[in-house]
Amino acid sequence: MQKIIYNIVFIIISLLFFNSCSHQKYPGFHESEKGVFYKTHKLSGDTVKPVLGDYVTVSMQYRLTDTVLFDSEKMPDKVSFQVGNPIFRGDIYEAIKMMSVGDSMSFVVVADSFFLKTAASQQLPDFVTAGEPMYYNVKLLERQTPQQHKSILEQMHLDARKKEMSLLLSYLRENKIETAPLPSGLYYLEQKRGRGPLPDTGDILKVKLKVSELNGKQLYSNQNSTVPLQIEFGKPFDTRGFMQGLSLMRKGARTRLLVPSIIGVGAYGMQGVEAYTTLEYEVELLDITPYSTILKQRVEEQNNYSKSKLSKDELSKLDNYLSKNGINQQRTSGIYYIENKRGSGKKAVHGSTVEVHYKLFDLQGNLLGTSHKNERPFKFVLGTGAVIKGWEVGIKLMREGGMATIIVPSNMAYGENGKGNIPPNTTLVFDLYLVSVN
Repeated sequence: MQKIIYNIVFIIISLLFFNSCSHQKYPGFHESEKGVFYKTHKLSGDTVKPVLGDYVTVSMQYRLTDTVLFDSEKMPDKVSFQVGNPIFRGDIYEAIKMMSVGDSMSFVVVADSFFLKTAASQQLPDFVTAGEPMYYNVKLLERQTPQQHKSILEQMHLDARKKEMSLLLSYLRENKIETAPLPSGLYYLEQKRGRGPLPDTGDILKVKLKVSELNGKQLYSNQNSTVPLQIEFGKPFDTRGFMQGLSLMRKGARTRLLVPSIIGVGAYGMQGVEAYTTLEYEVELLDITPYSTILKQRVEEQNNYSKSKLSKDELSKLDNYLSKNGINQQRTSGIYYIENKRGSGKKAVHGSTVEVHYKLFDLQGNLLGTSHKNERPFKFVLGTGAVIKGWEVGIKLMREGGMATIIVPSNMAYGENGKGNIPPNTTLVFDLYLVSVN
């Protein structure tokens, strides 16, 4: 009997000892106070551990039970990141804070937590079973405080900038380029002078272009294409240095541009181009289409589009109305605008709060609605969608105190569905008085 009691006590003590060393859910792993399940492989003896905000560099592999998902040893660059706040209990941030430089440890989390919280996936991938474990094998290679990290980055940027300048100076000497750079740093090397005005905002430029690094690596070219590159001047395109170079060219000009990274790809590079790389552009400006011409084309295209969207019956009635009333105005952004009295006050613009008296007629002259009935003008904010498109266009052409008639086809009014007592596909006529603009 005494022997049986001894055996029972021994078993209980053994179980308690086993549970203190290995977690039942993840055999061989211990659980920290922060909920991290960990296994130690090697301790360096260093006692300094990362804290929130530190930057760490690690060798890392993470896997499911039988599938390796990531292995930094197979990547060209080391894995570095800043230690952040934990996303869930026992996550990799908490795990990293248990390590010192030189330590090697393994950690385990529920795969759901990684994919749905750390990776912010909308759902688990098909190859993951809900609740299955995911294992990290981590070696902490380096730790930097935020101040150390900033200092190292600044030195790296300074070294890279010096290297770029050295390469640029060598290129200038080898190619016997003595032209001084512009204050921005751009080297503008004109080969053929153009004629006419310089580009202005909104102009469309037709360009032949070749872009290379100083080592001769070609990044882009349309020089052998029959289709020139079209660029809207004033909109960001490629690099600031390239756009500055275009601003100095006239139609027919041909030039080379050397664009240092400070006005080019910058400290972080661009797609396919490393940081602190000087670029060379060979540019020929074939043609400049002025913005006024572009705007006229767009208005015509809009008018043609708007006209094509009207039904044949509505279009016929509209044409008869215009002819009968001797209206020869062209459409303005889809409507007909007839000024009856020019206002002398503020111009109505996007965002203005306006008060408007109106009368609404159909093409037969029937009164469909009016604000004069209640002797109170209609008040709204332009640009908020509170009124039909035709009003948005027409009222922006008016000034406070002005009176106008606008003829609004259905595609700028209530369309194919109509509204209230307004049938579908109905052109409307409004007499407007712009009372106030604020």
